[in-house]
This record gives sequence, structure tokens and C-alpha cells, in this order.
Amino acid sequence: MPDLHVDLEEVKGAKFFGLFDFIKGYWQLALAEECQEWLTHRKVYTPRRVPQGCTDAALFFQSTIQKCLEELLHNHLLVWIDDLLLFANDADTYLSKLERLFELLDFFGFKISPKKSSLFEKEVRWCGKLINGDGVHHDPERIRALQTLPYPTNAGELQQFLCATNWMRDSLIDYARKARPLQDALDIALAKASRRTKRIAAGIAVEFSDTERLAYDQMKEMLASSVTLAFPKDEATMCLLTDTYDVGWSVLVSQVIDWQVDKETHELLICLNGSFTGSQCNWSVIEKEAYPIVCACEKLSYLLLRPGGFRLYCDHRNLIYIFAPGKEVKKHIRGKLLRWSTKLMEYRYEVEHIDGEANVWADMISRWAGNHDPTVHLNAMTLRKRSPAELRPDIQPLRKRTRCRRKTTIVDDQQLLSQLLRPLDDPDFVWPSASVIRDTQQLHADCRPQVAVGDEENGWFIEDKVWIPRKAGDLVQRLLVVAHCGPQGHRGRDAMMESVGRHFNVHHLRARVENFLASCLMCKH
Repeated sequence: MPDLHVDLEEVKGAKFFGLFDFIKGYWQLALAEECQEWLTHRKVYTPRRVPQGCTDAALFFQSTIQKCLEELLHNHLLVWIDDLLLFANDADTYLSKLERLFELLDFFGFKISPKKSSLFEKEVRWCGKLINGDGVHHDPERIRALQTLPYPTNAGELQQFLCATNWMRDSLIDYARKARPLQDALDIALAKASRRTKRIAAGIAVEFSDTERLAYDQMKEMLASSVTLAFPKDEATMCLLTDTYDVGWSVLVSQVIDWQVDKETHELLICLNGSFTGSQCNWSVIEKEAYPIVCACEKLSYLLLRPGGFRLYCDHRNLIYIFAPGKEVKKHIRGKLLRWSTKLMEYRYEVEHIDGEANVWADMISRWAGNHDPTVHLNAMTLRKRSPAELRPDIQPLRKRTRCRRKTTIVDDQQLLSQLLRPLDDPDFVWPSASVIRDTQQLHADCRPQVAVGDEENGWFIEDKVWIPRKAGDLVQRLLVVAHCGPQGHRGRDAMMESVGRHFNVHHLRARVENFLASCLMCKH
């Protein structure tokens, strides 16, 4: 089947449209005599026309109509099974192509329905979308009908709602995240079903939780914000914007006609989004950040593969990890990123860096509809070896073959051990901030080296690196925790020294790193 996103580009700038529909289109195609009989356990059937519902009937009908009407195809005609869309930029061209279309239909013996045909339309409803010469958007009546639906009472109704909204996801920002709770509920309901058909799903009752009701309401609200998709223009600047979160990813492709720095107006072309499922949920941060870029290059080549290239808006680390993954990356991840990087070699693009605070595109995608991260207040911690008795002095040592264990005790022990092995998971950990570093510098101003430059407001630096007082052991410890617990787990000495030394001036950094690694419980294994 053709890609509608690609084919609809041909409609750009058209002023006049026409719709045509076949009368029982499948039955207008004859079957070859050697393909007519087929045997069942009851009798032998001999259809002489293409039967509806066969596996390849739609593909056969589509290819046949395209071959018969290939003279007009793409330039002035689009075909989607038995629906024809005729378009032209002016009235004279429209009339001539309309006449030629009727001649071809008459020559091949096709019959169309007068009741389902329309001529000289400025905007048409085709394949569930409203199409004109400026862009594509979804039918407001269809959107209102979906918004008035009550909460589903069975899996069939939920499946129907998800299928209807999925057809519109190319113009719905962050669709995958909103639909994830509903999709999970549908998967659970159909887990024991023999087939995922509408008839079987209709017999399975579902009861929404508060989370699923909220997701259902958010989905209906999101339908009202459906965006009109513009047609790509050759002279426009193409922009690719990506964002990744814990359970999914999102991609936006827009174009700017007149590029002016800080004043550009973006026209949305398409939205892509998806959820991480199966083994993808276990991917590292590097893989999750790189995946939407590679996915966009695979699925949107018809937009991104252009002589002028495109602008890629993301964190620079995404591309660094793809093209030059460091030694700290695990071997199997390096191989995957290297294979992914080959898919970007055929493209021309410029990487535009967006700071985290200024990344309004990522904020729009990941935190749409007020989905904000919770505020967490943390306190400092120190790593050292502890015995089981120190961890839980109120609990006696367990025997080797004890069978009756309290679940709460095991969970508490696992949480404490997890905080020791992974300090960043400890709710009492304080992330070092710029204000904390400045306060620490002022507290230890008496030991500030003479080579340090700066002031109390902006901080003190040594050779363009932030000066860390040697007496600030707690601050140094927190910096080492962040450097040690990187995206790939517990880093080694060289990687930690390179990560810390790139930004900070720490007295006796090598010795401090070695002492830190010697006290890490996980690194001992």
C-alpha cells in the first residue's frame, strides 16, 4: 500500500479537488479462470470476481487500479483502494484531467457511484482527513464524536477507541505517552483471549482505574489540540527535534520558510512517538537518547533526505555517543551505536545544541499537559563499608537455611543495600549545584590559592575550571559519586578523573578517586 504521508505531498498548492468512489469495487475485477476454484471441507466454491475479505484482495485491487490509471497517478490523481482523489492547480487543468479520468474509467470498464462523487471542491474529506492545498488536518466532526464517547465498558470499545485515535497520531504530540496506560489495560484484558478480534474483545469486560480514567480524559483533550500538518517545501529549512523519557520517545519535524534567528516560525510536518517495550526498557540512557534520531532517519527519509539537509535539535551528547562512543560505554552498546551511526551517514545535517533549561521543544513534548517532575529535597551521604550488623542492628543474623522470612525485612534490607551500591538512588543524596559550590568556596576562602581568579558572585576558577577547596570533603565526595555512577554504571579511575577534571580543579584528584573506588561495595565484585 502507498504511504499517504508521501503521496499527499503532491496535493501541495492545489485549488480544485474531486472525489470518486467505485460501486462494489472488488466485484468489478474478474478472476482468471485458473484462480477461481477453492476447496473447503463442505464444497468447492467458484467465485468469478475478487472476493472481499481475502488476505491479498486489497493489495491486488490497489495495484490494478494504479496500473490502469498510471497516466494520471501522482501528478493529478491519488488512489487508496476504491477512493480516488483528483486535484489540479487551475480550473482548465482540472477539467482536462477530469475528462481524461472518465475516458480511462470507461476504457477499462469501471463504474463509479454518482452519490459518492463530488467535483470542484476547495477542500475534501479523503481517507478520514480534510485536505486542501495548504495542508492536512483531521475532521472536526470525527474529533467531536470521539470526545463524546463515554468510558469503555469492554475491551472491544477500548480497542476501537485506540484504533481511531492511532489513525490521528501523526498530528498528536506525545500520543504514545498518553495512550500507554490504556494500551496496557487492553493488553491485560486480551492476554487470555484466543484472538484479538473485535468480536472476542467485545465479550471481555474492563473496569478503569483512576489512572486509566485520567489517561482517557487526557486523550480526548489532546484530540482537540490536533495540529494541521503543512506540506513540505523545497526552499524551507527542515528541523528535526527529538526527546526521550523513561518509557518512550517523541520526534517532531517542522519547517521554517523564512529563517531568522530567534524569530523563526515553525510549521509542523509530522509527529512520531513510541514507547519502549520488551528488552528496550532495559536499554541504557545512551541507547534511548540515540534511538529516536535513528528512528526518524529510517521512517522519515522522504522528508530529511534533501540537498539542503536539515537541522537536528538535541543535546550534543546524543551525536557524540553515536559517532564517537567513549571507552566507558560497554562493548555490546558500542557495537549497536556503531551500527546505528551508519544509518545517518547518507544524510546532511547540522547539529544545533539546546541547553537543558532552554530546551522548550523537549519540555513541550515530554511534559505536555502539566506532567511535571516531582520536587525532591536531598541530603548528603558518605560511602563506606558497613557490616550487616551496622545496617540493621535490630535484626539478628539469619541462619543459613532459614525458610520463614518476613517480606518486609527483606525489602528493607534490599533498599538499604541498593542505596549503598547505587548512591544516586538514595533519597537523601544532595546534587551539587552552582550555589552550593559558591557557598563552599566562600566558607573556605582562607585556603584559596593565589592563582584563582573570579569573584564571590560568579565563583572562583583555576585555569578555567571550578576551584573546589581541598577541605570541602563532603562536596568532593558528592562530585565523585556523580562521576562514578554514570549512565553505564560504576566507572573506573581514568573515566572518573577525566569526567571530574574536565570541569573542576580538585586537589590530589587521583588519590581521592582511588580512595573512593576502594570503598565502593559494587566495584569490589
